[in-house]
Amino acid sequence: MLYYEVLNNNKEKWVMMLHCICSNRTIFYNQIEEYSKYYNLILVDLPGHGKSSRYPLKFDYKDIIFDLISILNELKIEKVNIVSLSLGAIIASYFTYLKPNRVDKLIFEGITAGFSIPVTKYMFLLFSKIKKAIPKKLYLKVIFYLIIPSKKYKKFRDELIKNALIMNKSHLFEWFNLISKYFFDFDKIIKDDLLKSTHLKLFIMGKNDYMFLGKVKKDIPNSLYNKVVVLDKCGHFCNIDCKEEFSKITVKFLNNYQKYYRESIYQKII
Repeated sequence: MLYYEVLNNNKEKWVMMLHCICSNRTIFYNQIEEYSKYYNLILVDLPGHGKSSRYPLKFDYKDIIFDLISILNELKIEKVNIVSLSLGAIIASYFTYLKPNRVDKLIFEGITAGFSIPVTKYMFLLFSKIKKAIPKKLYLKVIFYLIIPSKKYKKFRDELIKNALIMNKSHLFEWFNLISKYFFDFDKIIKDDLLKSTHLKLFIMGKNDYMFLGKVKKDIPNSLYNKVVVLDKCGHFCNIDCKEEFSKITVKFLNNYQKYYRESIYQKII
């Protein structure tokens, strides 16, 4: 079972927050105060992360979705809004694909739908194949450099590597296997289903997210149900780089989508 924390603020709406790889539920600490004004919150540690470190070593996306649904059932929540970051956005995609009736609105931050530069995708897949043949630390340095190459994020990149080194190796490698699978699933089955669904979706990206922004530009057009927003001074982690702007935009989207759609003052539309 996944570890999760509930912040019941006696509000009508619920938001489930899903973090990135080699992090945990606390990565959303900048949003908790603002979100708590409007929503009850569910902060989840994904398998192998934080206090979910005792999760079974072998798992797939269906296992995770089953556990997330179990959390909603335990809390007697019929539908939930999801705010997701990077790896969390992958989980949110599968959640919507497998259990569309349990989702209300969706926010995908830094969605890793595929690499902007095709050769990077094949380098990622290659290193995922040979991961057991090279030292774990070297493998992690290469993988995280491919994901977050900017010098500006070296400190954060080092923090993710530090967290990864204390994770169970089986958990970590299982995640990278599943991420590789998602790159193929997104193009084959997830993309069309996700974009055609009538769930209201906000895709929020940083202008400096060099590895993933190009794929989003190419594959995710703005439409009635899909809104793409690019924040100028952000990289992959908008909720950290531009915490106030991120919180303002996402709250506006969740609270009043129609008004948000009409106004463009906070948006940089691709």
